[in-house]
Amino acid sequence: MLEYGYYTVYLILNLNKAIHSESVFQINLPPEDQYECYSYQQGYNLLSFQCNIVTLWDIEPTITFSIRDYLDRLSNFTFPTFVNSMSGVEPTVYTYGYGHSIADLGVQYKQFYYIAEFVDYHKPIYYIQDYDGHGQSSIRNKPIYGSLDGNYTILNLEICSVDQTISKAINFYSDSTPSSTGLTSYTTSNSSSKSVNITVISTKVTQFDIEITAELSNLISSFLLSSTFGQIRESVSFNYPMAVVGRSSVNNNLIVKFQYLLPPFSTNLTLSIGSITGDDIFYSVSVNATSPIDTTSPVIQSIEYLPIDGISFIIQVVATDDTGVFKVIGDGYTLTAVDLVSGSLQNATFQQYINTTGLYSSTDSKPSIQIFDSYGNFQRYDGFYGDYIPIPQFHPPIDNDYLLNVHQVTFVRFAMNDIDLTLLDCNNTIYFNLSNIDVKGEVTVSFKQLGKSYNGFWNEDEQMFSADFNIPSRLFSGYLEFTMYYESLSYDSIYFKESWKLRARSDYADMMPPMVLDIVTSGPISNALGGIISWNLTIEDKVNGLDWGMVTVLSLLDPYYSQTISIKPQEYQSIYLDTYTVEVTINPACLQDTYFIDLIWLFDKNGYQSYIKASELVLGITNSIPYVISPLMYILDNPNLISSLSISVDCQTPQDDTTPPVLTEFLIISDGPINLFSWTRQFFVNFTVQDTQTPISYRHAPRCYFYSTFFAMDYVNAYPLAYDPGLKSANYSCMINLPYGIGYPSSNILISINGITDEHMNIIGYSTDDIIQISGFNPLLNVTYDRQPMMLEVTPISNLDTQISIVGYGFGLESNLIMRVEYIDSAVNLTSIYQSENFMIYDGIRPHQTYFLVSLANQNFMSNKIVVSPIVPPNNVKPPLPCMGTPICGGSNGVCTLLGCQCNYPWTGNDCMSQIVIIPSPFVNTSNPDIHSNYTTTLPNGQIITLSAYIKIEALRELDSALNEVVKFQFNSWEFKNTTSPLNNEYLEYQYKTTVFHLGLVTKIKVTIQFYTQVTVVYFANSKIAMLPSTIKYKIELTPYKFTSNFNQLQFLMSASFDSSEDDSCSYQEHGDIINSDLEYVRLQVNQNSLYCRFIKRGVIDNRIISITNTIFPVIEDLQTTKYVTRMVGINIPFYRANALVDPDFSILSDILPAGDKIGSLCEPSVDDGLTRLEKIGIIIAVVAFVLLLIIGVILYKVLTNMEFRVKFHRKFDSYRKEKTMKQLFQTICIVILSYFIFKYLNSSGLKNTNPNISTHRKIYEADYGTHDPTGNMAELRKVFKFSKDVEIALRDGLPIVALESTIISHGMPFPKNYETAKSVEQIVRDQGVVPATIAIINGTIHVGMTDEEILYIAQVGVESIKTSRRDLPYVVSQGKTGSTTVSSTILISSMVGIKIFVTGGLGGVHRNAEISMDVSADLTELGRNGVAVVCAGVKSILDIGKTLEYLETQGVTVLSYQTSEFPAFFTKDSGHASPMRIDDTYQIAKLIYSNDILSMSSGVVVAVPNQIGESEEINRAITESIQQSERDLVKGKDITPYLLKMVNDKTKGKSLELNIQLIKNNAKVGSEIALQYYNIKKGNDHKLNSPEPIKQISGQEGRPTQPTLKNTPTPTKPKREVNSDLIVIGGCVIDMISKPNKVSGFRMETSNPGHIEIKMGGVARNIAEVLARLDQNPMFISAVGSDQYAELLINHFESVKLDTQAIARVKGENTAIYNAILDEKGDLSVAISQMEIFNHITPQYLQKFKPQLLKAKMIIIDTNIPIESMIYLHDLIQQNNPSIKLWVEPTSHYKSMKPIQANITSSITYTSPNTDELFAMAKDLLEKQPKLLENNNNVNHQDTSLESIKLHSKVLIDSGMRFIITKMGPNGMLLSYKKDSEYIFKVYQAPNVAKKDIIDVTGAGDSLCGGVIYSLYNNISIEESINIGSLCAKESLLSSHPVSPLLSKSYLNDKLHSEKK
Repeated sequence: MLEYGYYTVYLILNLNKAIHSESVFQINLPPEDQYECYSYQQGYNLLSFQCNIVTLWDIEPTITFSIRDYLDRLSNFTFPTFVNSMSGVEPTVYTYGYGHSIADLGVQYKQFYYIAEFVDYHKPIYYIQDYDGHGQSSIRNKPIYGSLDGNYTILNLEICSVDQTISKAINFYSDSTPSSTGLTSYTTSNSSSKSVNITVISTKVTQFDIEITAELSNLISSFLLSSTFGQIRESVSFNYPMAVVGRSSVNNNLIVKFQYLLPPFSTNLTLSIGSITGDDIFYSVSVNATSPIDTTSPVIQSIEYLPIDGISFIIQVVATDDTGVFKVIGDGYTLTAVDLVSGSLQNATFQQYINTTGLYSSTDSKPSIQIFDSYGNFQRYDGFYGDYIPIPQFHPPIDNDYLLNVHQVTFVRFAMNDIDLTLLDCNNTIYFNLSNIDVKGEVTVSFKQLGKSYNGFWNEDEQMFSADFNIPSRLFSGYLEFTMYYESLSYDSIYFKESWKLRARSDYADMMPPMVLDIVTSGPISNALGGIISWNLTIEDKVNGLDWGMVTVLSLLDPYYSQTISIKPQEYQSIYLDTYTVEVTINPACLQDTYFIDLIWLFDKNGYQSYIKASELVLGITNSIPYVISPLMYILDNPNLISSLSISVDCQTPQDDTTPPVLTEFLIISDGPINLFSWTRQFFVNFTVQDTQTPISYRHAPRCYFYSTFFAMDYVNAYPLAYDPGLKSANYSCMINLPYGIGYPSSNILISINGITDEHMNIIGYSTDDIIQISGFNPLLNVTYDRQPMMLEVTPISNLDTQISIVGYGFGLESNLIMRVEYIDSAVNLTSIYQSENFMIYDGIRPHQTYFLVSLANQNFMSNKIVVSPIVPPNNVKPPLPCMGTPICGGSNGVCTLLGCQCNYPWTGNDCMSQIVIIPSPFVNTSNPDIHSNYTTTLPNGQIITLSAYIKIEALRELDSALNEVVKFQFNSWEFKNTTSPLNNEYLEYQYKTTVFHLGLVTKIKVTIQFYTQVTVVYFANSKIAMLPSTIKYKIELTPYKFTSNFNQLQFLMSASFDSSEDDSCSYQEHGDIINSDLEYVRLQVNQNSLYCRFIKRGVIDNRIISITNTIFPVIEDLQTTKYVTRMVGINIPFYRANALVDPDFSILSDILPAGDKIGSLCEPSVDDGLTRLEKIGIIIAVVAFVLLLIIGVILYKVLTNMEFRVKFHRKFDSYRKEKTMKQLFQTICIVILSYFIFKYLNSSGLKNTNPNISTHRKIYEADYGTHDPTGNMAELRKVFKFSKDVEIALRDGLPIVALESTIISHGMPFPKNYETAKSVEQIVRDQGVVPATIAIINGTIHVGMTDEEILYIAQVGVESIKTSRRDLPYVVSQGKTGSTTVSSTILISSMVGIKIFVTGGLGGVHRNAEISMDVSADLTELGRNGVAVVCAGVKSILDIGKTLEYLETQGVTVLSYQTSEFPAFFTKDSGHASPMRIDDTYQIAKLIYSNDILSMSSGVVVAVPNQIGESEEINRAITESIQQSERDLVKGKDITPYLLKMVNDKTKGKSLELNIQLIKNNAKVGSEIALQYYNIKKGNDHKLNSPEPIKQISGQEGRPTQPTLKNTPTPTKPKREVNSDLIVIGGCVIDMISKPNKVSGFRMETSNPGHIEIKMGGVARNIAEVLARLDQNPMFISAVGSDQYAELLINHFESVKLDTQAIARVKGENTAIYNAILDEKGDLSVAISQMEIFNHITPQYLQKFKPQLLKAKMIIIDTNIPIESMIYLHDLIQQNNPSIKLWVEPTSHYKSMKPIQANITSSITYTSPNTDELFAMAKDLLEKQPKLLENNNNVNHQDTSLESIKLHSKVLIDSGMRFIITKMGPNGMLLSYKKDSEYIFKVYQAPNVAKKDIIDVTGAGDSLCGGVIYSLYNNISIEESINIGSLCAKESLLSSHPVSPLLSKSYLNDKLHSEKK
């Protein structure tokens, strides 16, 4: 293959052993004058050759490779190249050259761009020839625009470092002759430039160090400074102001002082720029010439690797040297003095723990080790040491080719393939597996064309590795090459088979970064007032568009601190071509200076970047080779380029101050000498600087540098403690954490201060000697080295482990070190089971811990503490699925698994009762993509029949949000192509193309049909689908479509039909979900064959895998016959912008269960035999009589002839006779036999159930029971009501009767428990002498009273029946549906038919937070409308019982409790609410109900019966957890009760179900007694079963029950708690209005959306304050609200959570802050509007009122809603009065996150916790406003959102002065960043362990996290542990519909921690 000038050949060799050894294997490559070739090997049998074209002249049309083995046998491999295919091809090409052409431009590395545009050239077969010399190729033949199938553009970049002429041309073949075109030349000149130069001025040796003073010139960026003492070498990156002590008075160059502690020996000190050798050395001097000389090299005495487990070792090295060992360097480790465990450095034993994960098996059989002594002597050992002792290795060396064959790639696939990148990028996933791989191994996937690598992890669900990655849009079509890395192995995709490769396509590619077309500058400034200078950059990116960029500006006076200006297209600007202004403000009285652009860095929308260090052009200084494409490429040859980069300024201000500031105070603050072998190594350096003429520069922060032996050095930034421009002074502080063991055994650390600057750019610095000699202060820090235990890390453990391993220092070799483990509720001490100096193992850790703290201690010292957060192994257990079929899974056809039936080939279906039918390939229709397949088969009876399947694409239509048709497209013509590959034996393939035109846009539609010939597993939308032979699969692709509205959707209509020629036929249709998949099916069956249609509920929409829906249209009865079935299906494609892809398939099956045996089938009527129906019934009766006589005869015969049978018969007969009469026995036998024969007759008459929704029972009971109509409206009610006989009689005669609901049967319990319970309850009612009337709707008829068969039917149908409330009754009845009645509809129906007593389980009520959701059960309103008494177990405990009682009172419903003064709550006797009244016997209750009737009350009565069994703590806990789960699952309305009952039942393992059943039975017993008493009273039989007691008044005054109030305040509120002014929260309190559309209808713009609106209390600061209040911290909350109703809502809420409101400003005439968010159907934000102006009233003047409290605070928390001036006020207040106050700044949005930077308060910020977006915004703004930060953060990429990039952005914030950064990374967890001991610490914490499906609302989770962290920090818990506690608070928020979980409290949090621990 040929690609971009490279020709590649791949060979697969039939070898089974290595052939790579040069001694036995030789490869001969083609001649170098034609091809420049390289060979690559992968494993034993994979070999590739890659050849570059050297010339097209005299080139051979073939390439020959020769391989010679050890027997001198030669194998030649000859391959044709592209030369022959080039013949006759002459490209049309336009070429352009761009390069530096300014003759006097002193730049060493000049760029020359050669660009060629090919027109209508379909093969990338060309060669770019160099003439007249060439430079260094940086970019070779890179395609940048177009399509390789037609017009495209390529780019070449040459770097020229010498003066020369370069010519390039395009070479090609024309008529087999090489030709050329597009010759372009470029001549360079003056290829020299200035570079960094150092000239030594003087050398001074002090008591402690040697200081070398030098002049440094041409510094515009960092460079590498290398230093050596003997063989000890060290290189550091030199960045300003390192070592800088001033400027030269002659030429303004920098004066530096390099200082080094004196070594203890005589040696040479060598300094160099860059490398250590050659001309880069700028200084060498002999030091300590009079000291002893040691030339003896150190010696390795022994090397041991002590194994701990398979991957961990203790390395032990014993070494000796007369003057002391300095360090030992081995493979993967370095040993220094900190690893010394015994002896001295002269006779040392070193140990170090190492985990070899990532250190792979070496292919080098000669490992090496190096050793240095403290005199700089050095010795290297290769393979052996000592007396030829082999150097050990962690893992034995293994041949790399052997490993490649052991670990072979066995499988590769992608979530999406053949991706269209024309318009959109694609988030994709690669799945792959290797043989014999460690699932914990490290794997990486690197994509060549993307230039990115991604880590792979073991995917438990897929049982293979997976890695997520992104493919940018508009790549060139073709393969995307990638390489997989595992340990030391690599696997290139070029070797993979076709199905494993990644393919993408684009109509037009763009891989070119943004370009600057022109630069126009403003004029210079020459007045005293200053002004603005600017550069106008015209930037083009003609396809992808400009995303963002940055320009930095320097000046000649200040070339070290740049100003950064962001470039970001605004709404009014074009991203493809526009002008952007870079402005710099020049202050009045400026000095004469020149400002110039330092760098330009531009990014397009796909991340392609252009970069140039423009200052190198301006200054003529070269520090780097420009390998990347320059944004100035098009204007490099512009002679005005340099002048356009610079602007001069001169405010006519004389430079009359040339004196730098001076150091006036210097103090080292520490608690005595610092022990560098302990874990507390912190000290402070405070200093003051003073200037006499010019203020100190605030933006130039000094640095404190510290030095120790052997070049050990580091620095920290100084933080300003006080800054006074008027006094021209500044106070600074450096907080320094020294590295562990630095400089051992030196007793001093040296300090210097550099970078002190005034506003006139006078610079000064002080070396250690300067501080002593000039300033008279002591810059020496005394240090000691006394070993104490210090933990570095805890090796990761799971929450199931009991052992823990500790890595650190100073543990000692004796087992006297105790580990203290602090759990949430207790602490324990553990002794080690393994101990070394730096590694320990302890046993006895409690499993199932969320987190705990560990520390070490012995009799003398205690170590630091580490928070351990055990890893929770993922729970990959999927819920079991039922196995279907009779027999289960078709018997031997499949296996029942936890995931349903696993069918054996060729069986398929949910029940494995169907098998694939192999049919001939279908007729290929070249006119349209319709399939008509005929199949002839022979039936068992010998009849030959024909089966026909017809699949048709009907139309495409656009639907609006109401599913109304907007436009419909019929397909008239298709373009056909047979795309079957001769190499593919899996399927035949045919392709059809057509178009539709709508609103000016042509949409292309491509339909690909594949007919599979063998079993094949395919993947679509990341779903695995098995294609059985003869399956027909459709792939439907659509290009962009012009939707009428963004809320509309497309529907692709397909029809499927199936018919049979068989005469005696039955047809049947069904549809449903395929278990354990994302598929649904439609089955069209005739007799025992069916057309099986599968529709996946996923699609690839806009290169994203999303869920889609399929509309299965209703059966058209007129079209369905017993031989023919058809169904229309709509594949619904949601709104998209670029592309859409869907994928249905079809197959013909043979079914075990005939259609005629299935409910709902349609069959041929039986042949008419001439008999009437009455005659047939008579015959049946005669047969029954005959059978009955026959049975009696057999029984008599057995009685007379068999004694044993006679005895048993008499016993059974006597037993039965005691209960039933002989007549009843005879009637029963006759009815059973007669019913059986009548049923068989009716079934054979073609009268079968046609309701497809009921699959478990036949349509029943349409006969008319009697003529009585108890309502008096016989004609109308008879149409919809049906009464059982006993109910009808009871209603007619006024007998006692009790109504029972049916929802408890269908939705409350599983089958058969529901049926058994229903029968038991009815029996309890009957045992009391009362008639049970179970109510349900069957096929549109309301049944009052049900037979056993009808109850059985409802029980079996279960949840398939409609849960019917009052509102649902008309629908269920009118549509002939089957429904189960709820409490409300049962009340209504009971009232309609005259039933006064109704028994149920629990009553519905007012839901919690109903004041927001308005969720009130219909049970309550129905009770207010109908005079029915409901006997229940009270209100369900999931509800707001207090408000329920209030609502019932409002509705006029009488509420009483039976034999209790407390109102019961279902499972719980005591709800905490007093009952309005108590009655202790059923007679009195009956009298009350009767009185209710007499008074004509239209409202009902609630009789609450308490639980008589006893309460269960387990059930109560399960109820609480289930309520939380229901909120997470967004279960509402009528679904909530069955959902919670099921959840509680599952959690209690059936105990709650049994208790529920007992409650219902008890209620039935009490209700029946009441009904019986009511019947007696109504009949005038006023006798008492017991002497009744009077109604007791539960509360209130005598004779007057207490009336409920409007507010739920059953108990007095606690007095307000005292405000804790130690914690002050300042910021926003907001009303959050959250609008969510219904999931079914979705979200549509520009129209009204059905859904619901929630009002929540919000605001970042408010949320944090609420968390603290709920955790009993009582913070002071300062905020502002308006004078509207929302303010009252907020204030009331604050009081309800006991949050003090005294500091909340109430501003008259203003509106309270409102945040109105509109979400889409997925819950993602679509649009939001905020009204936050009220917070502008939180002014410094308002805050001044609380100054006393602010000054006493320990922590102040602010959100970024408050004004910038208020932030500055707080900053000044803290800095000037109490710097110990910890300031927490919480960002609230992308833009507001930058306010602290604009306020310049970063040095006061102790904590901040932005999300990733806010972090990037803050870092970006900091880099722009504080250019100094760029020096150490110039590798920050704002487009890279990887973890490493987040760390880099966090580092920017730390460098700006912030202490701790907690970055919220969403599902990726939290990143804690801070700086310790000059080291940046980054720790990742897992996100709250909540499954995505369980998350109810993410709003407030981040704030709850912060609140939890603040609570913990305030209570002196470490930052690490605090984050874990905060994570638990966030978890509770995620599981709640509120921003802050109402369940959160101090005790609840402790309980939660305790329960999670368990």
